[in-house]
Amino acid sequence: MPTWSGTTGFDSANFLEMMPDTVIFNATSATDKYGKKTFGGANISVRARLIDDVVLVKNAEGQDIVSAGRAILAGDYSTLTLGHKITLPNGSTPVIVKIDNKNDTSATTHHTVVYFGM
Repeated sequence: MPTWSGTTGFDSANFLEMMPDTVIFNATSATDKYGKKTFGGANISVRARLIDDVVLVKNAEGQDIVSAGRAILAGDYSTLTLGHKITLPNGSTPVIVKIDNKNDTSATTHHTVVYFGM
């Protein structure tokens, strides 16, 4: 089995093997006067690793929020926002509570972690 042995970069084929799931994102296209969102545009289908765990995270306002799970996405998805809708493989659409872009040693985004609620 090939392994990474360099000082920079990573073996993307082996990293993607750890991404067995697919999640779908949709951007918010409108919000009505009652706060109900409408989602439109193209579906963004992304390979991911879903982890069902309860984690205490801080939201954008600095408040502690309990997430029900997270999706680890290979690559830079810095265009995702809390306003996006995430659809998990089981068809559920939990609320996104936090998005973290993780950098490698060269300050390039290596992967993105999307925390979602109940």
